[in-house]
Amino acid sequence: MDNSLCNWDSANVDHIAEHNVTPEEAEEVILGDPLDIAFDIVDGEERWSYLGETNDRRILWVTITL
Repeated sequence: MDNSLCNWDSANVDHIAEHNVTPEEAEEVILGDPLDIAFDIVDGEERWSYLGETNDRRILWVTITL
């Protein structure tokens, strides 16, 4: 993904594909006006979770790390 907001590795792309979600859809949620749902630290990794809508009006829960 050339103009991607996120740095997508094949493991992450494969993981969200198991949920029938594309990287583009996940980024649409983040770039929209999502609800800030949670912040967790898992195995030392900070994770933020958001609930939002894609351009096609799908409601998705998206979790990101920095």
